[in-house]
Amino acid sequence: MTQQKFVKLFRPARAVLFGAVLAASGAAFTARELFAQQPAVQAEQGTSANDAPKPEEPEEPEEPEEPEEPEEPEEPEEPEEPEEPPFVGFAALSPEDQARAVEGKSFRELCDAGSALIGKGLRDDAAALCKQTLGADCTDSEYVQALELRLRAMNAPSLKEEATYAETERILDEALNARPDSWRVKTGVAELLFYLPDFGYMQDGKFVCGRKQGEKPLFCHERKRVRKMQLYAEALPPAREELDQLSNPESNTGENAKQIQLEIGLYYLAFASLFQKNGQLDYQRQQTLTDLSVLPDYAPAADDTYPMRGLSVPVDDEGAPVFFMVPDSFEAAKNDGERRQALLNELSERIPAFKTTVCLARASEAEQVFGVQNLQPYHPSFFADDYEGQEGTWAFSALTDSETIVKLPTGAKRVELPPEYDYISLWRKIVKLSNRNDWNSHRGIAREYENRRQFDKAAEVWKEFLERKGLPEIVVKDAKDALSNIVDPKVVIDSSSFVSGTKTSLNLRFRNAVGAEIVVRRLNLDEPMKMVRTEKFWQDYGNIGPVSGKLNDLVDSLLFQQYGRQEKKDNGPYDVAIDRLRNELNQFDLIGEEVARYAVDLESSTNRFDKIARVDFPVDEPGVYLVETTTNGGNKDAAVVWLHDFAIERKRADKGWRFIVRDARTGAPLVEQPLEFIVVDRVLISGSESFTTAEYTKQTDKTGSVFFSMDEINDAYATEIIVTVLKEGVDKASAAQYSFIDFQGIWRFHGGNASKSGYYHGNPFDIPDSTAYFRADRISYRPNEKVEFKFFVAGSEYDAPEEAMWAGQKVDYRIIDPNDETILIKSVTLNKYGAFRDSFEIPNYAKPGSYSVLIGSFIDQKVPSPRNAILGGGYFVVEE
Repeated sequence: MTQQKFVKLFRPARAVLFGAVLAASGAAFTARELFAQQPAVQAEQGTSANDAPKPEEPEEPEEPEEPEEPEEPEEPEEPEEPEEPPFVGFAALSPEDQARAVEGKSFRELCDAGSALIGKGLRDDAAALCKQTLGADCTDSEYVQALELRLRAMNAPSLKEEATYAETERILDEALNARPDSWRVKTGVAELLFYLPDFGYMQDGKFVCGRKQGEKPLFCHERKRVRKMQLYAEALPPAREELDQLSNPESNTGENAKQIQLEIGLYYLAFASLFQKNGQLDYQRQQTLTDLSVLPDYAPAADDTYPMRGLSVPVDDEGAPVFFMVPDSFEAAKNDGERRQALLNELSERIPAFKTTVCLARASEAEQVFGVQNLQPYHPSFFADDYEGQEGTWAFSALTDSETIVKLPTGAKRVELPPEYDYISLWRKIVKLSNRNDWNSHRGIAREYENRRQFDKAAEVWKEFLERKGLPEIVVKDAKDALSNIVDPKVVIDSSSFVSGTKTSLNLRFRNAVGAEIVVRRLNLDEPMKMVRTEKFWQDYGNIGPVSGKLNDLVDSLLFQQYGRQEKKDNGPYDVAIDRLRNELNQFDLIGEEVARYAVDLESSTNRFDKIARVDFPVDEPGVYLVETTTNGGNKDAAVVWLHDFAIERKRADKGWRFIVRDARTGAPLVEQPLEFIVVDRVLISGSESFTTAEYTKQTDKTGSVFFSMDEINDAYATEIIVTVLKEGVDKASAAQYSFIDFQGIWRFHGGNASKSGYYHGNPFDIPDSTAYFRADRISYRPNEKVEFKFFVAGSEYDAPEEAMWAGQKVDYRIIDPNDETILIKSVTLNKYGAFRDSFEIPNYAKPGSYSVLIGSFIDQKVPSPRNAILGGGYFVVEE
């Protein structure tokens, strides 16, 4: 069976939470300019200008001093009992005694004591102490910190009750009344609204936060969103006024002025971020002007629905994409989009040190909304009638830096970006303004070029970056890996390679390579498999690191450690367990004799695009094999191939599971065939995972199947099942006799360090595999209707439709009804884009339910298992 991997044509758009990201990264540019010898943003300032820390966010510990070397060895001291935090029992004191207890204490001492009390679970004492702190003579920033600490003390997970929420509302209102002219308190309260839930109910004409049995829930997250905007808007005039006062040289010292500029600058950024957090969803909403004079009504649960994600970019009356330009002022804005642009523009003009950060804010939003990666779940061209005529629209490699392809309600369109949204130019401006070795901006530019399949441009970005001086070693390594991934010869064994019993066809994915050598070696797993059959093995090794009880992953990790000979890294208990297992297996020669060696010629794309070549596998004897490829440039890849002369499939049955065993060559059931099952269950005992094994010997019936009750196999999808087909004259320890349920006949191993989210980790095997994408003209149908559908097979980010590496290849598709019965199987040839279009007439007797469509290789295999050699698929629903 083929390993299934979900791959994407484009990397996912970066989710940008501006308040956090810009305060933590973008503001770092500004802080370096404002404070040459001071930290940019203190830990307690959090993610916005109000200086309030995030709830439950621990402060960064100070660097401990190194102890002096003792002159003589000393007896180890007994560990000291942890000190009791100060102010224990504070809540029980009278108001007068509380006031005397805090007298003379600094604000920092009181806050530290409050945090310590919360850490000990003494929340009443902490809340009372913070209440006293709020009444003390402190700055607005300190006031917000104490306010957040008080709410944190009140809002333990076990205390989420109506009374707690009502008290939270009262405290926030008191804070606004206590310091009505403070923009810091206003924004601080706005950020602390998250302590209130998004739901409640009406009682005696008043909204009550929380849930109550029998009361219809009402939702208020939109009301909270607008209330937060109200408070930020109310803070704008006093923030401007404080910024104006900085022009008076007598009002502030130089360093104090810089601190105030930083705080106000972060406020502007946080305010602007309220209008754009969720990509195209918020960009759609920016077309409206949120009414800040009135709060929205509470919404019944049935009416409280979020817009669908994956929306298209909004268009104007002429069908052109909407871009929000800078108005004369925030107050003159005609919509929320202009409000955001006004805030960013005002920040850039009034505090020039924030110009770099403003560029980052605009570049991040533009990439979120207009980046080509947004086309990833879309690809209408693969399913539209005019697909053949859209080559110009979808020519990513021909895009200029200021162009992009956007998803509009009318379809995909190639557009020119205005300066405020030209994110590649904005990233380049960031590099120039910061005048530093900015890794994130270079990575953003290079990644965008890769998404556009402009690999030579991406390579130039990395070469330019590596020419800079003073780069950290880890950054140099990642940049070199990124460059190597583009320009060096690469050949990998694609997991879409087909295994059918003892017949195998390898798919080689390659770029920049002119040839490769393939070496096949036998793996000697007979003796190790005896270990795998024991409960002790699973207790010792079943839960190491990424393995988590899966035999495939265990063999994967083990072989990578032994075969890959990667540099040892300290991954804690995982490495200890792996080393122990390797020591046990040193007595065995896992990698056996060479059984085949041959060379293949390859013709790579001149544009550094991926291509695929199918090559024969010259071995047909059942067993386990290690396949290694080496390119002309030295790049290596490896895969494990299991060849069986039988196939096992599993089906859910009434009150249990049924396993069907067939001859892999003929597809005929193996009648009255003895089977041995090792069932490995993962169980939770006293909070720790443990493994148990059970052994069963059964014989197939006249249909070639055996039945397991739910008592024998409770949850087969969370259970490892090892099946041995017992044959006369063959040792049951022979690896060729084993099958693992839902086990892939071929898989490339990655050693556990393949990047799932982002970028380069220097792994020579870290190249995604092929997968199939399916799309029908709609989701649900009725009997006698026609299903119009298309599917295409694609590779990694380095592949796109105009030169698809699956062009002209043959694949099969299979349609399976709700009873898991195959009702159609058909072999087709993909077009030059790796796509195919077809239709299916639903018979009038069709059963209602979900119909699966699987794409892969079935016909040549003879074995009617729907899980063999799957590349991908989809589904449609038949209704009554």
